Amino acid sequence: MPHSSLRTILRTFNRNKGFTILNIAGLAVGLTSCLLLLLYVDYEWQFDKQFRDYENIYVVYSNQSGDKIFSFAVSPAPMAAAAQTEVPGVMAAVRVTDAQDQLLAYHEQL
Repeated sequence: MPHSSLRTILRTFNRNKGFTILNIAGLAVGLTSCLLLLLYVDYEWQFDKQFRDYENIYVVYSNQSGDKIFSFAVSPAPMAAAAQTEVPGVMAAVRVTDAQDQLLAYHEQL
């Protein structure tokens, strides 16, 4: 960029300080939100890759309807056993439930 163009840009910024600050702040907020969104998407895409054979892992979603349809990654109690016995190719299954306040114990230790 030639020296005269840079001088013209700086003069314009100096004359319109309010708009300059507003534009730079808007650019900073836009870039920050875009980067945070990209980090979140990357995290979601990489989550299952921490497991071996991640391409063979599937999640069963339950749909509940009322005024709207809600989908949850929560399965009914007999789902894991039924999937192992009735769905061909299922080698292992586990039931997932909501996180609730529960007391866990191992043998007699809390």
